[in-house]
Amino acid sequence: MRLSWTLSKYIFLDLLKVFMMTNGALAGIMSFGGMLKPLMQGGLEAGQVVEILTYLSPAMSAYTFPIAALFAATVVYGRLSADNEIVAARAGGISHLSIAMPAIALGCIVSLASMAILCFIVPKYTLKVEKVIYSNIAQILATQIARNHQIDRLTDENDTVVYAQSAHVLEPEGGTQRLVLVGPMIVRYSQSPTDKRLKIPLEFYTARQATILIRQEENTDRVQFSFTMDGGMRLPRDASGGAIAGIDAFEFGPIERGSMIKENTKFMVLEDLQQKLREPWTSRRVQTTLEQFINEDQQIGMADIVDRELRETGSVTFDGDGETYRLSAAPGTTITKKPDEIILTSPDPKVAAIVLRQTGGVPQPIEARATRLRLRSAPLTDEDAMHVQLKLDDVTIKIGADTSTGKSFERSLVVPMPPEVKAMEQYRRNPYRYASRAGEGTRNQNILGRDLVILRHDIYAELNGRSAFAVSCLVLAVIGCVMGMLFRSGNFLSAFAISFIPALMCITLIVAGQRTAGDVSWRYWEADSSLTIGLTLIWSGVTVIGTLAFAMLWRLNRT
Repeated sequence: MRLSWTLSKYIFLDLLKVFMMTNGALAGIMSFGGMLKPLMQGGLEAGQVVEILTYLSPAMSAYTFPIAALFAATVVYGRLSADNEIVAARAGGISHLSIAMPAIALGCIVSLASMAILCFIVPKYTLKVEKVIYSNIAQILATQIARNHQIDRLTDENDTVVYAQSAHVLEPEGGTQRLVLVGPMIVRYSQSPTDKRLKIPLEFYTARQATILIRQEENTDRVQFSFTMDGGMRLPRDASGGAIAGIDAFEFGPIERGSMIKENTKFMVLEDLQQKLREPWTSRRVQTTLEQFINEDQQIGMADIVDRELRETGSVTFDGDGETYRLSAAPGTTITKKPDEIILTSPDPKVAAIVLRQTGGVPQPIEARATRLRLRSAPLTDEDAMHVQLKLDDVTIKIGADTSTGKSFERSLVVPMPPEVKAMEQYRRNPYRYASRAGEGTRNQNILGRDLVILRHDIYAELNGRSAFAVSCLVLAVIGCVMGMLFRSGNFLSAFAISFIPALMCITLIVAGQRTAGDVSWRYWEADSSLTIGLTLIWSGVTVIGTLAFAMLWRLNRT
């Protein structure tokens, strides 16, 4: 015999009422809990706290659905069992399965609602929370100084670290955030040519005080840092580079970096996940890696051009911004080509065989003769140009009739990007050039290939995690219903406590599975099993607890 519509409606509305009350209370508690970390690390203002609580509420509501469904089913069916209403229904010929149908209906509705919210609402509001946290970058940096006396991750490459005794935030000016550092020291690093994991200090900047101007683009969230150093100096690691002392002030920067909000699949709605799966090269992580490789290739391409001209003709000319530089080397000059620089060395240390002549942009031509020269270049993608830096050691400088000597002489200029170097930008549209056989055996192939694998694993883990989380609402509603009916003594809180254990295990396994799926080894091509293990963990808890719940309901229905 089936449960009547009236009785079914009565139980379902009771379940819904308890579910809504429980979910509201748990969501509120979790919203305050979720705000603690950014509050402690970022030093939020009152307006930001209110904004974050507003955005966290719908997100936390979805995460509390399983526990709220479990508690509602346990309480309602525990009360029915304690009041002997279950016994009365059974005496009327109504099966346990029929009695459990309102709980199953609630579980199905909550599961569908949870899936919709997790796929479309939670990612948007979670991203909004991150944007509120990182909207006040000056305060975040001030908090880092107060805690650790240093700021790292200032650039995407993490090649600049700022140390300071203390910091305080000034009022924004025209949309520009301002931060004052007391006793700052800025250290710039370069990557070791032999070990990519090792970073070598390149330059040191010190000052009595520094003001950081922080500008953030609205659409892309890109950040630019500019430093005004008050009463400081620049100390290069190579003493031959000299020191620059500032009696009043000097500028450092600007330093640009991408958004401080990390790309994360939890911030992506369903359409974004599907699009990233179809077109992984649109991922910010892949694009950053790809940009680095293309820049390195363009540096090498520019070095190849300079190296070829010097070896074939003995000279090379750079034209840019109204300035012309002609670099020539006497026969016998040693030309050493590295991936990121070219070094010219005179055959005789006492003979200045390297000549750099500058015309245009200066009142009189400048001629510099040196025994050693280092040439570096870097692409300026937005300008279709190359930044060329020339540094001469043990130099004799002639300007008109005046001659002087010095340890070093530096010049930098911007020149148009050569066509063959410009052509390398086509690879932005297809990262698979670096991950395919074209880059086989190279560092580029390994890094980009791993990034693509991590992205794919993260997307699959996120999709399966959201699905498993939604299904857990149904599973936990059923197990709560069964436990409530079994505890006839009316002690349904004990039933909830017991059933909470599998609920905790289920949610923990989902989170652990998502983390495991994204843990890709550097030898990813050797049958990496992290995705298989991750998906197994994600679904194992839901499968085991679901099987247990429906087996218990079936056995109860047979009695």
